Amino acid sequence: MIEAQVIINELDSDNPSTDDKEFIELKSVTPNFSLNGYVLVFFNGTGSLAVKSYYTISLNVLTTYVIGLILIVNNLVSPVPERIFTNSTIQNGPIS
Repeated sequence: MIEAQVIINELDSDNPSTDDKEFIELKSVTPNFSLNGYVLVFFNGTGSLAVKSYYTISLNVLTTYVIGLILIVNNLVSPVPERIFTNSTIQNGPIS
């Protein structure tokens, strides 16, 4: 059995009102794991048989912390993350 080296550990994509505190927390099995070559790809599959990606984030030059976690967030989330994206980036439904 092959285990994933990096997983999405926690995700917040839909806040009350404006989506201004979205985040993705990644977890690696190995602490201080290099994410070179990894890319987060966001997909929208609502309402269509053709699932399409709408946003990507390169994780090059990032490394998980000593506890194997790393945060990718928008600019209003604390603590300060390793990579930031703009508010309302993560879609909660179909592309409008």
